[in-house]
Amino acid sequence: MVNKKISWSFYAITLIITIIVFTSGIYFGVLLSKVKVGELQSSVSDMEKIRIEQELNLLLVNYLPNKTCDIISYEVEEMIPQINELARELTYYEETKKFEETHYIETKREYMINQIKYWLYLERLKSSCNLNITTLIYFYSNKDCDLCKDQGIVLDYMKNRHKNNLMIFAFDKDIELNSIKIIMKSYGVEELPSIIIDGKLYQGFIDKDSLENLINPSS
Repeated sequence: MVNKKISWSFYAITLIITIIVFTSGIYFGVLLSKVKVGELQSSVSDMEKIRIEQELNLLLVNYLPNKTCDIISYEVEEMIPQINELARELTYYEETKKFEETHYIETKREYMINQIKYWLYLERLKSSCNLNITTLIYFYSNKDCDLCKDQGIVLDYMKNRHKNNLMIFAFDKDIELNSIKIIMKSYGVEELPSIIIDGKLYQGFIDKDSLENLINPSS
């Protein structure tokens, strides 16, 4: 009888510990999710503040014509690290699939909006000062695109290879954003993955060597 009581007590304690560990894991998982989403929202907010300041600096160009390219070059240097860091954060969140919250979706939508603004801003800078920067727009989907993940890996490689000479703007087709739909329609994007390099559309998966030739034809 004593052994039976000890056995039941042991199982009861084990069950309680298991429940505590399990619920604690859920709690800290949710807490981590909220912390990460909060960090992402903060990054987007910082990015927007910098963009507003950059728009102000563009006004300075009209009053400091002899310093136009100096101002533009400085702004590009400030812009690139911000976009790259936020892109790395989003990539991590999407690969772990831990963040299904509405806040994350909204934050990603804000990021896409900022990417479009920065892309337009950068194109304006390129035309003004003939900057030697290649812009690449990448359209993808996490839902119905078997080759998008492979294309993303190739693009990561190309970004690491070309560093700040290559700016990649990745747009998720599944995000409800009319601006993305307008860009896709304007360039005639009909399949995924699709890439636009300096205004020219390439549809379907592009391997590493082929993409290198498109980005750097003289190599």
